[in-house]
Amino acid sequence: MRILAVFLFTVFHFIELNAQWTELNGSTNSVPINYASSDWNGNLYASKTDLTGKNYLAKWDGISWTDVGNTRTNSTYNDFTFVIPDNLGSIYSVFRITPTIGGNQRKVLGQWNGGNWTEIFSLNQNNFENFWSFCCTSSGYFYFNITGISYKNTNTDLDTIYQTIWKWSNNNLSVVYKNINQRLNFTHYMMDFKCNSKGDLFACGDYHNLAGEYFLVKWNGSSWVELSGLNNLKASGQIRNLVIDNKDNIFALGNPLTSSVNYAIAYKWDGGKWIDLNPLQTIFSDPGSKFGNMTLDTIGNLYISALAFLNPTFTVFKWNSGNWLKLTGSNGFSPFNNGSFNTLCLDKNQDLIACGDFINSNNQWYLAKFTNSKFVTLNENSFSNTGGFIYPNPSTNKINFNLGDDAYQKFNLIVINSLGEIVIEKINANTREALDVSILREGIYIIQIQNEVSKQSFKFVKE
Repeated sequence: MRILAVFLFTVFHFIELNAQWTELNGSTNSVPINYASSDWNGNLYASKTDLTGKNYLAKWDGISWTDVGNTRTNSTYNDFTFVIPDNLGSIYSVFRITPTIGGNQRKVLGQWNGGNWTEIFSLNQNNFENFWSFCCTSSGYFYFNITGISYKNTNTDLDTIYQTIWKWSNNNLSVVYKNINQRLNFTHYMMDFKCNSKGDLFACGDYHNLAGEYFLVKWNGSSWVELSGLNNLKASGQIRNLVIDNKDNIFALGNPLTSSVNYAIAYKWDGGKWIDLNPLQTIFSDPGSKFGNMTLDTIGNLYISALAFLNPTFTVFKWNSGNWLKLTGSNGFSPFNNGSFNTLCLDKNQDLIACGDFINSNNQWYLAKFTNSKFVTLNENSFSNTGGFIYPNPSTNKINFNLGDDAYQKFNLIVINSLGEIVIEKINANTREALDVSILREGIYIIQIQNEVSKQSFKFVKE
C-alpha cells in the first residue's frame, strides 16, 4: 500500500466564510413564490406571477425566467404550485384549469414532456380534495398522494378523511395505497412521503402508537409498518417531512419526547438504525421556533430551514461530516409579515435556493440564493513532505490521520475532487476520529487541513 503525503501553502477557508444570501436576479414576483424546485440536471423551476396577476410555470436559464408550455398565455391555466421533475426529462406540476365557457374549475396534476401538457389526474375544485406529496424514482416512476375530507352535517358526526397514493408509469395510472379514517380518531394522517431508488415508499405525519410516540413508516405492500431498528426514532409531535439521499439514507426532523422546548432534532436512517445528528438546539435554541423544509445536495449534505420565534428571521443550517453550519453570510433575509418559508432546492451549480415570503425594498417577492465559492486552485509545485500521513490509502470507507509529532490535534479540513470542487467540509476534526469518505465516488482526491500550527494536504485514492 502506498501512502502519499504532500504539503500545500495556500490560504485555507470554508465556503461559509465568503457566502451570502442574495436576491436571484430576475426572480421578482407580484405575490409570494409558492414553490421552487430543480430537475435532475439542476435547471430551476418556480411558480411565478407576473405584474398583471397571471400565474404561470417558469424556468430559470441563468439570466431570465421563461414560460414553460405556454402557461402564461393560456388563459385556462392558473395557480401553479408543486413543480416535480423526473430523470427522464418530464416536469410535473399542480395547477388549476378554469374553463373559458361554463363548467367547473378543476385542480389538475399535469405532466410536461417538452412539447405538451398531459393531464394525469384532476380533482373537482368544489370537493375537499388536494394533491399533497410527490416523489420520483430513479427509474422514472412517479408517485403522488391525494388527501380528501368529507364533512358531516352535525357536530356529533365524525368527519371522514381519506388518502390514496397513486403510481404513474409508462402512461398508466394505478392505486398503490388507499385508506379511509374518521377524522377525529385517526393515526394515519400523512404529511409527506418519499420513495428510494428501489421504489420503496416511506411516509411521515400522524403515525404514532398509543403512547403518543410518533415515528416514520414504510409501505410493505399491504400496510404501513414502523421503521424501527436500533435507536428508534420516537418524536413528541408530527414528523412533517423527510428526504432520501442517493444511497437511500433517510433524513427526518422530529421533536424529542423529553423536552419542553420546541426545537427539532434531525435523524438519519442508514438502513438498520437511527442516528441522532446532534440536537439542533445547540446552535438554534429560540423557544417556539419553526423548522421547515429540508433538501440534500449531490454529495449528501443536508440543509434545514428554520424560522426564529422571538426574532422572526429565517436561518438555514447545513449538516456536513458531523457538524452543523449556520448559513447566514453578510445578507440574511426575513419573512414578510412573519410569513412562510416554503421550499429549499439546489441549482445546477449546487447553490442553495430558498423560496417563500421574501420581499425586497421595491415590494417585489423574490427567490433567495446562497452563493458560495466551491472551487479551490491547486498548485502542485508547492507540495512537500511534512512527515504526516493518512491511512489506509487507497480507501473505501474511512481515512485516518497521523500528523507526525502531534499525537492529538484538532483541525479543520476540506476534501477536493479532481475538478477542484469542495465535496466534504469538517470543522474541529481530530486525529482520533476517522474521516468518512464512503459518500465519495471512485477517483483521486486531496484533503487540505489547517489549524493554528500548520497547513497540510494529502492525496488519496477512493476505491
